[in-house]
Amino acid sequence: MSANTQTARSGAEVLLVEGLATASLVDPQREAAQWAESVRPRLKQARTHETIVVLGAGSGYHLQALKDLMVSMKLEGVLVAVETCAPSVEFVRARHSGIEVLFANPSLGLESFFGDEYFSSLMRQTTTVLRHRPSLNRQESLRLVESWILGRTPEAFAAHLRMRPEIAAGLNSVRATKLAEGSLLSIRDLSKTWDISSELKEDRRLFRVLEELVR
Repeated sequence: MSANTQTARSGAEVLLVEGLATASLVDPQREAAQWAESVRPRLKQARTHETIVVLGAGSGYHLQALKDLMVSMKLEGVLVAVETCAPSVEFVRARHSGIEVLFANPSLGLESFFGDEYFSSLMRQTTTVLRHRPSLNRQESLRLVESWILGRTPEAFAAHLRMRPEIAAGLNSVRATKLAEGSLLSIRDLSKTWDISSELKEDRRLFRVLEELVR
């Protein structure tokens, strides 16, 4: 994978991977600020200490803008970016301090991904997942990791259930098993598996977790 840097018109350094810029070559900071503002409504739904996971690290400017926005909104949760492009991980780590970027290698398979101690700890938490569309559009591998994190493939859904027994406890086991053998999942599919014998209060709590998996 070839990677090099180029100076944007604003003077900021931008990473290019396979000849494609990972941020604006005009003003990456301005682009980043606009992206951060676009996800503000999602952040308003997050709890104070909720983990924020961003799919795509790019050149890191959008992560810095998001971190600044979280501070202004008094959100104290951890900010983590997940990236499948190694040059991007190295670029951001070297130039943006205080931002955690995790490298995911989808070629190792789903079991390896969920077997990673840190990734699995993230999956057990209630998180807000934000998408950096330029990164997702540029990387098929990152879209695959997105489907794993959100439990949108049968295999990933089954992995989430294994890690989250509290979710499995609220589902009708027969329906859930059939669902896990199907195709891509949606919140409507998940709602059909709900065990009506569960207590209402518990239903609401667990359904909140399921919504986090697929939103």
